[in-house]
Amino acid sequence: MEQRSKPLYLSLSIIACSLFAYTALFLGAAMYLALLVQHRRETLGFLRSHIVPFLLLGGFVALYYLLYIRYQRVDGFYTYWQSFFLPHSLSAYPAFIKDTLLGVLEGFTPFIKSQAVPVYMCMGLLGLVVAYKQARFIFTLCICALLVWVALSLCRIYPFGHSGVIGGRLSLYMTPIFNLLCCYFLVALFARWKRAAVALVVGILAATLLRYGKIYPHWHYIQQTHALTTTLQNQANSDDLVAIYRASKPAFMYYSFLDGYGIADTQSPKGAQAPYTGVRFTTFDKDLTQLEQTLRQTKSKRVYLLISHYEEEWLQDLRATLSRLDSNAQYIQGKGGWGSYLIVISLDSLP
Repeated sequence: MEQRSKPLYLSLSIIACSLFAYTALFLGAAMYLALLVQHRRETLGFLRSHIVPFLLLGGFVALYYLLYIRYQRVDGFYTYWQSFFLPHSLSAYPAFIKDTLLGVLEGFTPFIKSQAVPVYMCMGLLGLVVAYKQARFIFTLCICALLVWVALSLCRIYPFGHSGVIGGRLSLYMTPIFNLLCCYFLVALFARWKRAAVALVVGILAATLLRYGKIYPHWHYIQQTHALTTTLQNQANSDDLVAIYRASKPAFMYYSFLDGYGIADTQSPKGAQAPYTGVRFTTFDKDLTQLEQTLRQTKSKRVYLLISHYEEEWLQDLRATLSRLDSNAQYIQGKGGWGSYLIVISLDSLP
């Protein structure tokens, strides 16, 4: 009876955790895959014995998608995240490993530093070997989680990861797997060399506390776009041109709604909308030639541009484009100092 109830408890736990972060469903999928691998010689019998937990979780996922997740789809999603999915072309992997993967692995460490990646990767790989020898189910679970991670990215369902703080949050569901393997390594190390294991743990904890004592005062607030949206709504008037980068529009509308300006063109169910009452705006995309043409043709003397979820190379090209219109363009950043800009340019002396 106890064995039969475990999948039921697992399904209920996954459902409860997904109410806080739906990525718990990904880890739940890995757990059920591991269970199926463990019972691969009696797969049909295992499914029949635990049909209720499977149907319970499957029904929850279906309802969760139909009633919630599908309404979270926004325009411009792939504008920013395209480069953070696993490539479909093998020739693109060298650049992906260099530009994206190393940054993703940084997010798994508590330091957000590339120097920590080799240490943690070594601990994780050794921990995987230990798990294979001592805890075969944990080994299977970790491999299944890796396969789910790869499949989600290849199918363009969920990005593979991101660098920095965004990466740590984006890959939160994979972090327990990564840390679990590191712990298996530390436990095995402690069993053979206690002093070395204790010294390593103390060193990691000390370095983590020192690192966070330095970065937390600057990075704990990650809603930079909210502050810029509030500034824009308060300062722009009807004579100004307000242009929102297409990838920034969902965040702009969301924070405008929080500030009491209603929300427009949403995919929420009918009756859940309120008329948008904020500043009038237009949107622009990556085409900077078209943006420059629009700015040169406008009758407004002052222009506000809100950008976020951009690529660094595109930002540099944008700076060059705007410098031709106003060499003294003002770049305002939200608290935290990175990730988004409110740009104010004057077209009084347009060349």
